[in-house]
Amino acid sequence: MVAVHWLSGAVWVLGGLAMGGLGYLIAVRGRVDLHSDFDEAADIDRDAAGRRVGTVALLMGVVTAAYGLREMLFGFDATLLGGLLVVLLALSYLTKLLARGWTPSDGYR
Repeated sequence: MVAVHWLSGAVWVLGGLAMGGLGYLIAVRGRVDLHSDFDEAADIDRDAAGRRVGTVALLMGVVTAAYGLREMLFGFDATLLGGLLVVLLALSYLTKLLARGWTPSDGYR
């Protein structure tokens, strides 16, 4: 029988690969329209928004896959899972802002 942390870690790795795949499509292929908060009618630089959103999505994928590998090797740790969820929530909010046309030079709203 497979240990639970191997199965759970594999699910996290697959989720990270899926996020990374979407990040690749958005950042490299310019498919920023894949993000649900991107508004094609708005006056937003499509290429810049795609690079920013895609890069953050790639980072989300790498962090998630790294957590999955760590769980597969060393077992479950509730503190790290909580940290991963907080990081993913914060990065998800950042992608939402970037898809709406926010840039770091705009400052905080």
